[in-house]
Amino acid sequence: MTKEVIAIEAKSRRRQGVYHEKGDLPDLDVIKTDIFSLYNKAMLQNPGDRSFGVFIDINLPSQRDRMVIDRDWVNKLLQKIHQEGKSVFRSPPPAFVGITNSGWFYEGKSPAGQGESLAFVLQDATHPLKIPLIIEALFEALKLFSIIPDEDV
Repeated sequence: MTKEVIAIEAKSRRRQGVYHEKGDLPDLDVIKTDIFSLYNKAMLQNPGDRSFGVFIDINLPSQRDRMVIDRDWVNKLLQKIHQEGKSVFRSPPPAFVGITNSGWFYEGKSPAGQGESLAFVLQDATHPLKIPLIIEALFEALKLFSIIPDEDV
């Protein structure tokens, strides 16, 4: 047992016409990722006295025909980080940021694809994660987050 205490805040982008939300589906060619709006809301929950992690699901259609680095949302996020540096994560930053995209509900009756994720471990957090096994477990959880077991098997 590690005895490391971590606070987590998760936010998910709600989109009109998708996944129990009323309204018409937005134009998918101009849909905004909205990562930092959700991130800023999550940061308001930082207790300030322990490691803090933020998880954000952006709920966009998958682009699994592209490598992860070439997907629009990943590219835009990495460009913003490149332009703004560490300040993009506000001061003080959280210990961990995980961004997921589980756009299975855009796929209609097609088989759902595996979700996408990107993660950042921020060592300049006020309370960084100290135990490598916990960091490894967080990364593993992001790899598995979208896998839904087939209950008929």
